[in-house]
Amino acid sequence: MSIENLDHVALGILYDFMGWLTTREKRLILSSSDNAAPAAEAVEEFRKLRGIEDCEPLTQWEGRLSKALQTPINVLDKGEQHGQTNTTNGPR
Repeated sequence: MSIENLDHVALGILYDFMGWLTTREKRLILSSSDNAAPAAEAVEEFRKLRGIEDCEPLTQWEGRLSKALQTPINVLDKGEQHGQTNTTNGPR
């Protein structure tokens, strides 16, 4: 599989996973101050649901993705660029 195709597959899986998360009744909270175990458990549940074979975690994934996906994301954006506003924590 070409790197470009792998990029598209990886992005598609991320969208699929995030969409699946929104169908669950159980909430998943992700932040720097929360335990990561529930997120890993959700990934495992999703893997099994989609029939993906168990595999070793890919620790060198950045090297397998295209340069475009390695570009840092502006974490200060907070969604304003996409017409979203942050209404939960007040102005940023």
